[in-house]
Amino acid sequence: MQTHYTNTQNRSAFVPNFSILSLAQVSCAHVFATRKVHWALRLSGSALRIAFSRYALSEKAGRRANALHQSEKASRRARGL
Repeated sequence: MQTHYTNTQNRSAFVPNFSILSLAQVSCAHVFATRKVHWALRLSGSALRIAFSRYALSEKAGRRANALHQSEKASRRARGL
C-alpha cells in the first residue's frame, strides 16, 4: 500500500493512500472483516472465553508462539544482543 503526505509541512504524518485500492479489494476486505467479527459477537461471554481457551491450548497456537519466539531469538542474534 502506498502512502502520501497529508501535509507538506509535516512529513511525519503518513496516511494510507486508499485511492489505489480497487473497489473489489475494499469490498473483499470489508466482507472478510465482517464475517470474522460477526461470529464472535454472537457468542456470550462464557462461550467466547471457552473458544479462546481452546485456541490458546491448540496446536496451532503453539506453533505460532514457537515461530514468534524463534524469530525474536534470530533478530536478537543478528543485532548481537
